Amino acid sequence: MKQIYLKSSFLILAFAAILSCGKDDKAPGEGASQEQLQLSTSEQIMAEWSGVYNVLSAGEPVSETFAAKASFTADYQFEISLENDPSAKVVGTWNEFQGKTLILKISGSTISAVGSAGKIVETDLDLTGTALRIRNKNFDLRLSKKTTSVPSGDPVAGRHFFSGSWLCDNGAGRKTKISIDDDNNFKLSSVRTAERAFVATGDLSEVAEARAVLNISSSSDPLADGSYFELTKDGSNAQLLLSSPNSPPLRLGKCFR
Repeated sequence: MKQIYLKSSFLILAFAAILSCGKDDKAPGEGASQEQLQLSTSEQIMAEWSGVYNVLSAGEPVSETFAAKASFTADYQFEISLENDPSAKVVGTWNEFQGKTLILKISGSTISAVGSAGKIVETDLDLTGTALRIRNKNFDLRLSKKTTSVPSGDPVAGRHFFSGSWLCDNGAGRKTKISIDDDNNFKLSSVRTAERAFVATGDLSEVAEARAVLNISSSSDPLADGSYFELTKDGSNAQLLLSSPNSPPLRLGKCFR
């Protein structure tokens, strides 16, 4: 247990060191406040989807259309299932290539047309707004991004100062994109030049006039249990911090709409 704890602590500290490179929270260049958040293809895919599924032969459907659902998570796990058959399911890991190809590495499957366990399946990928199509010679999935209604009477839900898109800059080459929807779900991507992006998703567990806590449900790199991001109001802008147990908050930059 001690070895596991030390290894985890090392990973957390290493990641914290990467994120905290550069102490100057200078604003980005003129016009940066107008830069809109542009999510990558992978970030747009990371969601819950629902739609229809067809088995294909020679490019044409050879069976009835089935209601289907799919999920693609920030830690690159996926699940595809058929709503009329609880046992029909495909799971594994996913990745995308140049916004045109979806690569599925299947670890378990009861849907033979999609692929069997141990197989790596490549499909055409067509992503337009909230519509996603995944297709190869064997199957066709046409999906729409799921939306969740705002719970009535929930003081946290609904639009507030922190809702929407933010671009954060730490003044030392690290840029972080955050998108917060009206249901208080967030997606975050942080990267420096020539580095692999850190990606996280979750929801807002607390919202006040000048502060929002971003509770992390999944991330591409390990963080200590209890870690969270925090946005604090700074005039019409905001500041982004990463808080971890037993460590001072890390300043990740000033954020602009």
